[in-house]
Amino acid sequence: MTSFRAGMGRLPQGLANTLEANREIMYRTSVKKISQVEGGWQVATEQNSFSGRHLVLALPVNASLSLLTEVETLKPPPMDHLAEARITTVALGFTEEANIPFGFGYLAPESEQRFTLGALFSSHMFPGRAPAGHQLLEALVGGRRHPQRLEMNDDELIHEVYRDLAQLMDLPKPPSFARVLRPPGGIPQLESGYPALLSWRRDLHADQSNLHVCGFGWKGIGINDMTKEAWVAAKRILTDHVEQERTELKGIYF
Repeated sequence: MTSFRAGMGRLPQGLANTLEANREIMYRTSVKKISQVEGGWQVATEQNSFSGRHLVLALPVNASLSLLTEVETLKPPPMDHLAEARITTVALGFTEEANIPFGFGYLAPESEQRFTLGALFSSHMFPGRAPAGHQLLEALVGGRRHPQRLEMNDDELIHEVYRDLAQLMDLPKPPSFARVLRPPGGIPQLESGYPALLSWRRDLHADQSNLHVCGFGWKGIGINDMTKEAWVAAKRILTDHVEQERTELKGIYF
């Protein structure tokens, strides 16, 4: 497992540093529509439109599907939406008095009926994630089975997460730091219908040599999955070679 001292955000920041803002890369610019035009593709935003020979949709699955289903020249996908699991992260900081086991963290089986889905021992994984003399835990809450927990306010979540974690390890009370992080998106669940969706994408790539659909959720959710997908798309643009894909049914992530 790898990361950067300032977090994984350094990866896109480093890539963006080589590009000229407002010419080679656009910030705070939402895509409203894509359309097939002679010789390539057109991307429309609220302010401008851009045309190019190749179009790479490096987006989460559902964001890509919302754009692709509106393109009249393409065969529609077998579904316009994948189920998602929304997860909230509760970060708790403690002094060195906390007896946090050495390791990466844990995931709790549903049969244990715990409040948290699991926790990452962040300062054990990546030294420097907490100030000297402190430790950081990141607990996961919600998922497909417990979406109602995401409606709790921050104080309630912090209280319940601490209570749950304190049953598993010796933690001082109160934590020296607490913050609730609520990402706007969710984790696509690659379950029923997913193999048909991958088959549709494979046929799409075979029919449209200048359209490349990849990103979060198509073949996984980790940075390693994203890197592999990016490499396949880049190689396809450079060589016009479409790699064979295997379709497989995957279980619920959370």
